[in-house]
Amino acid sequence: MTTNEDLIRVAEKANKFLNSSINNHQRRLAEAISELEKNIINMAKEFKTTDGTLLGPRVNMKQAQKVHSQLKKLFNDTYGSAARRVSRGFNQAANYIKEELGELGIAADFTSVDMDIINTLKNSTWGTFNQFGLAAQEQMVDKMYGAILGKASFSTLVIAFQGILSGHKDARGRPMSMYANLYANDAIMNFHNSVRMKKAEDAGISLFLYYGNLIATSRDFCIKRVKKVFSKEVIDSWDETPWTGKSGPAYTNRGGYNCRHSWVPVKREWLKPGTEVYDKVGKGIGKKSKKDSKNMPMGSAERLSYCTGYSDSWRSK
Repeated sequence: MTTNEDLIRVAEKANKFLNSSINNHQRRLAEAISELEKNIINMAKEFKTTDGTLLGPRVNMKQAQKVHSQLKKLFNDTYGSAARRVSRGFNQAANYIKEELGELGIAADFTSVDMDIINTLKNSTWGTFNQFGLAAQEQMVDKMYGAILGKASFSTLVIAFQGILSGHKDARGRPMSMYANLYANDAIMNFHNSVRMKKAEDAGISLFLYYGNLIATSRDFCIKRVKKVFSKEVIDSWDETPWTGKSGPAYTNRGGYNCRHSWVPVKREWLKPGTEVYDKVGKGIGKKSKKDSKNMPMGSAERLSYCTGYSDSWRSK
């Protein structure tokens, strides 16, 4: 029979798997964007200048058109390759979900419907990453032709490229690297959570433990709920509740952008005696302090689950 210790062990193991996956994909994306930036700037170095200033359309236009024609391939070979690895990794994640639920005694064979859902999530994830890349390409083309028309300094063009891709203190706006980094976290966490919850529901489970650690930037939403058990009905009742960083329904998106907390399926008989279960809509949730979280048997807050205080404002800038 599954025990509370089994539950925590499986949840902790999943945390490590997810954090490792996210960190590895974020590292690959950062390296790919850095390589992309270097390659584009190296191509742009062929632009003819005088004393570091671009010479204008008559001299630089054909050179710019050459860079423009290569952008799609440059993006695809670096950033695109790293982004596709994220969605391809969902196959491994799905197998892991089947394994972890099996350790809890929950049957989790994937049906054709499940596979359709998985493939839809994979395609959607790649589509979003691709949109980030297309938007960056469009910005770079605008900046490049604008710099040529205005006979700007070459260093100004380089700063503009860096600002669009990886960020620069003298460039306005948020770089593609930030969007990609945050989305890698959210795509992996939301996929794992969505598939895990779907299979738990198929098995007739309707109670879920909000699992993870708390750090200095944890949201109040997560602070109040971590290490507590809720019914699906209660979780769904929060859909209309606003909170900082909310990115969608709590059932699928938990605390929101950049959140690494997760819902773990549970049965009442797995819980320690006296564990409070929130299964009535409207019942108040006691607030847990961050200091109290140090007593949670859930690993290191510095290296495991976390959510930040990011709001969703970065999405619109």
